[in-house]
Amino acid sequence: MSTLKIKRYLGKVILFVVLWLTVLGVTFPLIWMVTTSFKPPQEVTASPPTLFPKEFTTVHFQELFKLTKFSTYFINSVIVAGSVTIFTIIFSTLGGYALARHKKARWMKNISRSVLLAYVFPQILLVIPVFVIIKKMGLSDSLPGLILTHVTLILPFTLMLLKTYFESIPIDYEESAMVDGANRLQSLLYVVIPMASPGILSTAIFGFIEGWNEFLFALVLISTDAKRTLPVGISFLLGRTAIYSWGMLMAAAVAATIPALIFFMLIQRNLVEGKMAGGIKG
Repeated sequence: MSTLKIKRYLGKVILFVVLWLTVLGVTFPLIWMVTTSFKPPQEVTASPPTLFPKEFTTVHFQELFKLTKFSTYFINSVIVAGSVTIFTIIFSTLGGYALARHKKARWMKNISRSVLLAYVFPQILLVIPVFVIIKKMGLSDSLPGLILTHVTLILPFTLMLLKTYFESIPIDYEESAMVDGANRLQSLLYVVIPMASPGILSTAIFGFIEGWNEFLFALVLISTDAKRTLPVGISFLLGRTAIYSWGMLMAAAVAATIPALIFFMLIQRNLVEGKMAGGIKG
């Protein structure tokens, strides 16, 4: 074997080892969280600790749903994340399409710049103004107010994301559809949106994760325990149970992770299929 081949082989081995170590480092906290949630109480705080439980138990999940309002937090998060995803897709698709197809208009350029400017501001600077606006609208301490806030904060990014995606789709397809008798809305629904499905699905993933995981505005805008979402609810659970129930906290984290994981897995297949279809049509 020549020296060059040996160097290439060693390079591949080193790269393989580094990649696996990186994957292990990233996934180890998740593995620890899952295994700890199934450990008996006495094994959770055992020293030295064990990675995998010697005896699997679901007692922490049972206590989580019986002793806390986790079910309420969970339902609230589903409502918020689902609503944010739907509204984000609708507004981003219509707005991004308008920005892409009328980008040469001077007034549209000003709108695009305003959207980018809005995305530059850190969200922490918007907490007080948003709180005041939501309170004056009569939506404070309500899920609709929280949903409206999330959608408003997400839109600048998703609008520019879909604007770029729509710009990559040749306008010839729409013009051909219009020649065949379709109007602008029909060409958007039946021609452009199917081709832009990867970008729209990416927007859906971003909207769902943002609505599911957002903590700051959910903490500021919601004061009633019955209306809190999972991130805030779990943080309050942490303050109440961290001393004596790490297993319950790990169970809460696992239960909070599963819906986002399932949503991403369901979307991922359509995302790949959409990219392949878009490549074929293009």
